[in-house]
Amino acid sequence: MAGISSLGVGSGLDLQGLLDQLQAAEQTRLTPLTAQKTTFNNQITAWGIVKSSVAKLDAAAQNLQKANEINTTAVSSTNKAFSASVSASANPGSYSVNVQALATGQISQATIGSDKNSNVINVADGATTLTFAPNTEDGKEVKIEFEAGDYTLEDVRNKINESKSDVSAEIIYDAQGKGYLNVSSKSTGEDAGFTVQITQENAPALPTRPAPEGEEEAPYLLNEIVANLNDPASQRTTAADAVIQVNGITVTSGTNTFKDVVDGVTITAKEVSPSTGEGENKIFEAETLSITKSTGDLKAAIQAYVDAFNEVQATISNQTKFVPGKAGEELSSSNGDLMGNAALRNLQNQLRSQITSSQEGAISTLNSLGIKLNNTTSTGGSVLKLEINGATLDKALADNVDGVINFLVGDGKTTGFATQSANQLKSIMDNSTGVFKVQEDSLNSMIKRVERSIENTTSSIEANLERTRIQFEQLDRMMAQMNSTSAYLTQQLASLSAQTKQ
Repeated sequence: MAGISSLGVGSGLDLQGLLDQLQAAEQTRLTPLTAQKTTFNNQITAWGIVKSSVAKLDAAAQNLQKANEINTTAVSSTNKAFSASVSASANPGSYSVNVQALATGQISQATIGSDKNSNVINVADGATTLTFAPNTEDGKEVKIEFEAGDYTLEDVRNKINESKSDVSAEIIYDAQGKGYLNVSSKSTGEDAGFTVQITQENAPALPTRPAPEGEEEAPYLLNEIVANLNDPASQRTTAADAVIQVNGITVTSGTNTFKDVVDGVTITAKEVSPSTGEGENKIFEAETLSITKSTGDLKAAIQAYVDAFNEVQATISNQTKFVPGKAGEELSSSNGDLMGNAALRNLQNQLRSQITSSQEGAISTLNSLGIKLNNTTSTGGSVLKLEINGATLDKALADNVDGVINFLVGDGKTTGFATQSANQLKSIMDNSTGVFKVQEDSLNSMIKRVERSIENTTSSIEANLERTRIQFEQLDRMMAQMNSTSAYLTQQLASLSAQTKQ
């Protein structure tokens, strides 16, 4: 008898429909498991959102921990001959400043010129050394070797530049295309000055240029170029320090920048001040540099910490919120993914306890700065939020900025509000033992267990369905055989009955 190709064909029963119903019923076993996995994944996402907000608080705390490095003064004057900037160590004050000279480097330009690419420089037999010697003990001496032969100006320029010394070389061309070697120091100041020296191996004296033959001029010798560069007439700019006067005191610098002439103040010379008179009688016009108290940067850092703390509190409130529903109804989908999470509540309490901590000194609490914890209402319920009384904070900064800094920084290790907050947050954010790492690892472990349960349940469902399908196929075949036998017997009985009547 041929096999049954489709369930129910042999029996006439809706066995495929029954199998589909069984499959649908079996699949419901997966529903709570997939729901669990979704819940755990949502919780991982929620912890990530909280971590992001806590990271902002961590950054704000670290910045506030360095309150002693935040400027509490600012340049309030507008100056023409110079500009100024301040660091945290600067104090308020006024200073008379003039600029008498800007820093320059040495520029020497040979007056001996040559046509481009022509071999105009000759190095006589024997290795020749070109030495750029500094004019001061602090300078750096550089030696450049030349083998015997003919060189173009470009060759000499390239060898100087390839030496990576403190000088650079260029060629300046005039209207007729004749080039002149230009050598300049890379830095400025008196220490940047140099002279060029030349020595030749195994030569008692440097050679002299031969007389011209006919109309063709003999190539210049390298030592002629060197002598030309050292000629005072070839110096286009002399290496010199910048010079300024601060309250009548003359100060020099190898650059146009003067650091800590006044503690915590950097002055940059921009142009020479106007002057009257000549020589020793020259008088430079002074400008007033004003440094005034400015606590704006410190106040902004405090505000940033407050804002970051409030963001953390709002984020936690949103992730733990409970939206009441009617009796007998399912929990609202608007509930926070971390509703009732003990670890998150503990984190919130830790952060709040730091806010109310006290320190030694005239300013001992945030309350002393006009910063208080107040209850506010949000969609997630009551939320504790830091609020600043601007007038109180401004007065504390104006009257005792050093006390504010001491309250925030302490010893920078274990005391000080911001120091302790930064230490606490470092522990919370630790990538090995911090609460975020622990929660993430725990949830990932639970997800793996649920995935194994889903895999096992899926295998069980498939086995049950396969077993039932086989049983239905057997039933279908048996019913088909019974129907076939019944039809045969009915046919035989009918035939026998017909024969009897005859």
